[in-house]
Amino acid sequence: MTTTCLLSDLDLLRSREFPAWSERDGPLGSGRGFHVAALATGEESAEGDGSSREEAEEQCEAERDRPGALLPRAGASRT
Repeated sequence: MTTTCLLSDLDLLRSREFPAWSERDGPLGSGRGFHVAALATGEESAEGDGSSREEAEEQCEAERDRPGALLPRAGASRT
């Protein structure tokens, strides 16, 4: 998943209203005051011959950290 796709998914979640009760729609789940999304699943990492587990782990860590690095920090000045 690309950074653009991740940020698009985050924007989608931020724009959604919170439902009165918990609900799940595929990789997205929502409830009173929260939204969750499966940004990557084990099925995606199971592709291939399995010999590059370390490489896949590094890629997952990079993809996990990338969106947070691009988002503004709370309390940071917006100049």
